[in-house]
Amino acid sequence: TGVGLAGSISTLGAATNGAGGNVTVDASAGSVTVSGITASGSGAGAGGTIFVTAVGTNSDVTVGGALTTNTAGTVTVSADDAVLILSAGSISTASGAVQVQSNVNNAAGNGIGGPGVASNSIRMNDGSSISTGSGTITLLSTGATGGSIESENLTSTNATVTVTAQTAVTVNGPINSGGGLVDIDGTTGSVTLNQGITSGGGLVDIDAGTSVTGGGTITTTNVVADGASGVVDIDAGTSVNLSGSISTLGVATNGA
Repeated sequence: TGVGLAGSISTLGAATNGAGGNVTVDASAGSVTVSGITASGSGAGAGGTIFVTAVGTNSDVTVGGALTTNTAGTVTVSADDAVLILSAGSISTASGAVQVQSNVNNAAGNGIGGPGVASNSIRMNDGSSISTGSGTITLLSTGATGGSIESENLTSTNATVTVTAQTAVTVNGPINSGGGLVDIDGTTGSVTLNQGITSGGGLVDIDAGTSVTGGGTITTTNVVADGASGVVDIDAGTSVNLSGSISTLGVATNGA
């Protein structure tokens, strides 16, 4: 049924150049709570994959500590209902992809009652973070019964950052992409930018079924000489009311 781990799991590659072991935490009919997982390699050793999933109606995942791997090690967190990353929670890898997904089974859920996480939604609490070097970051809550997403600090050095919710997206922490696409989509609801989005020359694409609001800034600056800045594209079903600035800066020399 459910899995609740108060302690940490470590599969560290031994020095020198030992690979980290893969870690899978899988509840086939219940929720999962994890406090910390480390699957990093040592030296030139490859990082292991981390896979945390809760399968079944009303099955949730709560991340209470650091999920860490390195090199191209990937991290996947998924639940048939909701996902919560607590304030002390973080996900990091050097160059692997990170994916967090709720509503995997596209069926009605009941959320996480105590913290007040809505059904089939993803919530990152204040202080939590997701980071990768050159890998992608993807947060998904899609499908007819998909919920909302509240994101915090999301950082990818040079790859795509995607946040797609069936209902609303609230950006409560900065989103930084070194040069890849930043794609924010509230399919039937609103997008609220409480914090800024920064891209090193990549496209910033924001789509909302209803409104786009907030005070967060949007900046695209190409860090390569003569490089053109990225494009900012905002599409709202009803209205756009942004009090933050939008900047598309080409870096000297000769940046467009």
